[in-house]
Amino acid sequence: MKISKIISVIAIIQSVSLILLSILKTIKTQMDLNNPLFPKEFIYDLLFQDIIKVIILLCILLFQIVFFRNKLYIWSIFLLLLSIIIYNLGYFFQ
Repeated sequence: MKISKIISVIAIIQSVSLILLSILKTIKTQMDLNNPLFPKEFIYDLLFQDIIKVIILLCILLFQIVFFRNKLYIWSIFLLLLSIIIYNLGYFFQ
């Protein structure tokens, strides 16, 4: 039980780092708006998808914290896997 609790805490920390990396990626996409090579609609679509990913990752983090408080450590670890999959998703339309 103690090992799963430690792994669950590490999973929550990893999810927070994924959220921060996703926010930085969104900021980088916003900075690419100044590049005249890409159409603005394309960059707006990418920016919208990055913002949606951040919101989804924040919701997953919320569920991880709820599961951690209810001592359901395994579910918190599984949600880390889900957040990694969502973070590594490509863009839907390019």
